[in-house]
Amino acid sequence: DFVEYKTLDIEKELSGQNFFEQSYDIVIASNVIHATKDLKSVIKNIQKLLTTGGILVLNEVTQHRSWIDLTFGLTDGWWRFEDTDTRKDYPLLSEEEWESLLLEEGFRSVITSAPFGENKFLTGQSIIIAAADSPDDKGKPDTDHLIIFSNKKLQRELTDILNLKKQNYTAVSCGENFEKISDGKFKINFSDKNHYDKLFGEISSVIKKGVKIVYLSSTADTPINVEKLFGADSNNISNIINIIKSSSKAQFQRSSSLIIVTNDAQSVNDEDSIAGLIQSPLWGMAKVISMEHPELNCRRIDLDSDLRTGWKNLIDEINHESAEDQVAFRKDRRFVARLITSRIPADKNILIDDKSTYLVTGGLGGLGILTAKFLADKGAKHIALLARRDNADEAKEYLKEMEQSGVTVKIYKADVTKKDEIENVLKAIKKSKYPLKGVVHSVGVLDDGVLMNQTKEKFDKVMAPKILGAWYLHELTKKSKLDFFVMYSSVASLLGSAGQANHSAANAFLDSLAHYRRNKNLPALSINWGVWSEIGSAAAKGADKQEKIAGIRNINPRQGIHALARAMKLDTAQIGIIPIDWLKYSETYRHPFISRLIPERSEKSTAEKKSAEDDFVAQLKNSPDEKHTEILIKYFQNLISRIMGLDPDELETELPLNMMGLDSLMAIELKNKVNIELGVDLNLVRYMEETNIIQLAEELKEQLPKILNNTGEKSESKNGQSGITEEEKAADILANLDNLSEEELDKLLNETK
Repeated sequence: DFVEYKTLDIEKELSGQNFFEQSYDIVIASNVIHATKDLKSVIKNIQKLLTTGGILVLNEVTQHRSWIDLTFGLTDGWWRFEDTDTRKDYPLLSEEEWESLLLEEGFRSVITSAPFGENKFLTGQSIIIAAADSPDDKGKPDTDHLIIFSNKKLQRELTDILNLKKQNYTAVSCGENFEKISDGKFKINFSDKNHYDKLFGEISSVIKKGVKIVYLSSTADTPINVEKLFGADSNNISNIINIIKSSSKAQFQRSSSLIIVTNDAQSVNDEDSIAGLIQSPLWGMAKVISMEHPELNCRRIDLDSDLRTGWKNLIDEINHESAEDQVAFRKDRRFVARLITSRIPADKNILIDDKSTYLVTGGLGGLGILTAKFLADKGAKHIALLARRDNADEAKEYLKEMEQSGVTVKIYKADVTKKDEIENVLKAIKKSKYPLKGVVHSVGVLDDGVLMNQTKEKFDKVMAPKILGAWYLHELTKKSKLDFFVMYSSVASLLGSAGQANHSAANAFLDSLAHYRRNKNLPALSINWGVWSEIGSAAAKGADKQEKIAGIRNINPRQGIHALARAMKLDTAQIGIIPIDWLKYSETYRHPFISRLIPERSEKSTAEKKSAEDDFVAQLKNSPDEKHTEILIKYFQNLISRIMGLDPDELETELPLNMMGLDSLMAIELKNKVNIELGVDLNLVRYMEETNIIQLAEELKEQLPKILNNTGEKSESKNGQSGITEEEKAADILANLDNLSEEELDKLLNETK
């Protein structure tokens, strides 16, 4: 599975071919580059593919051979070259010409060799190796300044290495009061958001270029203490929210980037103990940061449990410009995350014992009671439903049906966030004649809101039932002989879901807990469900009536239960069950994680899309200045109408966007689509109450020079990060959503069509 086969036309634009820029350490081309029309444009494409410090290996014929001219020379492709300034009358270059060309086009160093010894006389071939620029060759003035948030111990270990490397940085640790110890060292109270404003204000007054913000979570805990996530000193979530809010107000000349560093929080191989389990919610949260704030180019890096070997890898990765936003290091090896399809066996039965008890949390909710009915249909005769409230009105039809079929259903009123209450339920089951054999943790709570309006309290409300409930069930049943331990996670933790950072964070914990349990030879399965129709928390809020994430369709109950039956046959820790159009999804969200699942566009569809973009830019170029506003108004009418599912003519150009019904999540999609299509960051200042389509057109008109001069190198190569000015960045919609009341935001977020 580690080898991936794809077709690349190196003469065409990389966008649309499902190849991500700055993602390949080595590019090998054997006797192919000379057969292109223009060597310089092809070399530029190769440079886009290579990571910083990457290597190009060419195998090329570098000497004239008559037999080659008499064979390949008779084909049309041999003479198709058009770059006569580089190749005057013959398609091949000598070793010296290759070296000169590659150095001229920006490669750092080039060496050539004849790999075939005496056979070179026959073939005339050479190996040409060219190295792209590396961080060490660029000089310290061009290295981004780092702002490092961490505890004192981690800070000391990391900054010792940074000092040796002469890297510019500002170290920020936690203290009671705001204290500037030196130009490069601060103490702030991590729980005081005003300290963050003051910190970024001071740093940006001195450092005008962009910075990289590095947030180091605490080291892995042994033993794991999940309650720390909800204690007064639990600051990871709120710290990162404060960092995002305050850095957006700073006077940097271009957007800052954010790097979140965890320690043994992700499962990379079977040996991983996941000792950093309580840091795993940060990975879910970060996926939403990438969606809501693509300008931050948010990256996640998970280090070994032995940090002594990880610091050098971390610094190299931080300075390494790559499209990869999910990276882990294990024993000095670098791993990147990829989502792959799973083959589910059809001949394995689910083990259900009619003399055992099966526990379902959230048992009276839509998903919970549906799961209980599924277990009953598979042969379970004793089912325990755990619910915070004992109101069974919504579940009574299912309860009646199960009881009529001979199933004993017991309802236990208990709060899954209270360990003693879960313990009492398990004791009651133990006293019965039917031992516990299976657990399904289906509980879930939603409290949506974009990051700029999120608080630790809203995070705790959503995270506690998921995380504490799952952990207490794990702790209290780990000595029981269970056949299965299933947790209902979400697509939000797998792909992210704008407006649901808390939900994504909570479910990321479930995903890592499944791997943690299996490392200890305990049964576990985390299912990343898409949105169910008709039932569940999302349906209760109306989220099943709209396509919340582009390309993702709803799961109806019949399909969902069928998928559950198949998923429970798998010998795996985690699986996603999501009806999705990957091509449609990738039009809004492109990242390497899903690269193996995106079908290649047909040449026709790729050409049509590029032609439409080119036509729009050409229309602007060929129109007088006084027509530009009219063209841009039409552009926004078409784009917003597609997002909202309306006819373009229905949109009044002078009506504020929020009055049209464009909510904050739609605004994020609008921002992303403009970024992908035109390569610029959309200015949506005052969007919720004042901005209309005419104003958007005027604001985009200010960026016309960038659009018209764009050569196709759009910001998707860095997950949306682009070298934008402070004036463009400061107007970001999300920075202004903080001014809205919770009531206004909730009304917008929960609005249904």
